[in-house]
Amino acid sequence: ALAACERGSCWEQSLGLLAEIRGVGLQPDTVSWNTALSACARGQQSEEALALFADMLSGAEGAPGPDHVSLGSALVACERIGNWEEALRLFRTSKSLNVEVSTVSINR
Repeated sequence: ALAACERGSCWEQSLGLLAEIRGVGLQPDTVSWNTALSACARGQQSEEALALFADMLSGAEGAPGPDHVSLGSALVACERIGNWEEALRLFRTSKSLNVEVSTVSINR
């Protein structure tokens, strides 16, 4: 269901599903968080996407740590709002947290 929301850029439904998963006592994995993050970025909701990435960085809301897919989606969100300064900050922060950086994540 999360993947369908992502493909349709249905960011609100994606965030709702993520909350529902947590609400029934399940712990969404990195793929679930990444899918919601990507749905927000695709749905032109860059601030929501960046908030999810920040939760992943801090572990808030029981979020898993980010991976290269998370970073790529956060960088897309920065690109969509023209915030290159935040993109550079995220890139540098991710490197210091040992998030694997790939050419895919930095060229998206």
